[in-house]
Amino acid sequence: MNRVWKKFLKNLAWSAGIAVYVCGAIALTFYVEKNMSESAGALVGLMFATLPMLGYVIHNMWLDAKRKVDWENREMLSIIKGD
Repeated sequence: MNRVWKKFLKNLAWSAGIAVYVCGAIALTFYVEKNMSESAGALVGLMFATLPMLGYVIHNMWLDAKRKVDWENREMLSIIKGD
């Protein structure tokens, strides 16, 4: 399998994973709402809506910290080289 197919399937897997997550979250929310209570269903729905947002924020914070460290490393190397 060549690199194009690998990247295509990786992108497809991300999209499919997101679709499965959304469908699963909706199904679990309705299931909990029907079998327990409406407030428990709302709490489950809120939890499933909040987790991806929290993950996204943490991921962006990680990338920002990594970018800043890379910039500092480049700056140090240019100082050491005397550029």
